Amino acid sequence: MSDNQPIYDSKVKKILERLKFKTRDEVAEEMKYKNWRSMDMYMRRKNFIYDSKEGQYISANKRVDKYNKDPKNYAPAKVVSIITAFEEENTDPKLVAKQEGFKDHKEMA
Repeated sequence: MSDNQPIYDSKVKKILERLKFKTRDEVAEEMKYKNWRSMDMYMRRKNFIYDSKEGQYISANKRVDKYNKDPKNYAPAKVVSIITAFEEENTDPKLVAKQEGFKDHKEMA
């Protein structure tokens, strides 16, 4: 299970299907779990994680892919400019800090 591939058994498919129309609490009650946390533990053992934005379980390996993206795609503009400055060779951190409006390189850190 080190590759985090999701395991789609019949119970997982039922849970995923029911979550399209109901909350986690309602689905857990229907599936005869004590509460949604018990269902969550089952889904984690099957390599799924809950995405609160979607209200659905997603494959755990999708979450890993999300964090492997380039930070310049989602970071604030100031952070992107600092990262870009440090991509060049022989960059002086004190100079970058002054250019970005910090009083010194320690404040930038």
